[in-house]
Amino acid sequence: MLTTFPILSAQEASALENLIFDGDTYKIRLAMLAAGKNIAAGILDDFQEIQPLPAQFNILVLLGKGHNGGDALIAAHELVADRPGSRITIVAAFEEKAWKPLVKEAYERLVAIQSEEQELSLLHWQGPASAESLIGEAFDIVIDGLLGQGARNPLPTTLSELLAWVNALQPAPLLRAAVDLPSGLDERKTKTAFKADFTYITGIPKTRLFHGPNNPWTGRIRMIDLGLLSDRRLDKKEPSLGQCQCL
Repeated sequence: MLTTFPILSAQEASALENLIFDGDTYKIRLAMLAAGKNIAAGILDDFQEIQPLPAQFNILVLLGKGHNGGDALIAAHELVADRPGSRITIVAAFEEKAWKPLVKEAYERLVAIQSEEQELSLLHWQGPASAESLIGEAFDIVIDGLLGQGARNPLPTTLSELLAWVNALQPAPLLRAAVDLPSGLDERKTKTAFKADFTYITGIPKTRLFHGPNNPWTGRIRMIDLGLLSDRRLDKKEPSLGQCQCL
């Protein structure tokens, strides 16, 4: 069945999503699991337009404190699950105590699978000097889970510096993926934002994604239907991000 999605402002989209989820952690968890899995599937499809899939991935995740960050972590987990020797580097913009509980859950899930064949590292962003160890790193994929629809411009200097840093990475990542919308994208005139090759909408589409001057930041837009506006219900037995085997 085809679902028709409204295109709303960030405030309107937030109000509708709050109405849909009604603060239900179990529904939000299920939506995050579905979003992460489908983002990963979309990245795999789109990556093959660039080159054949490698045996290992080197992935960079920009991690915020909200649920877009959780989606990004779950997507990264999906991408490396069957690729021993892969590496995930997480650049976190906020201290762990500020992360939402489901973001912590998704991170702990990644830590649990870490092994000699699966490398995971966490770096706390404190300006460009804090990322000197990543200079020259060749990332296959960057996943932007830094900011959500509630972010307001102008951004704090530390976040603007992080976005400028990731956009200037050399060698350039093969694929840059934004979760829901590129971090820093503005309703009117965007000055600094994550420069995505693909944007994977995981909630309600926002008007800023379709504002013509923002096209260079959004890249190609993909819609992921999580069933939020259909008759499908997020009412299955509640999993945990660490135990769910459906991904």
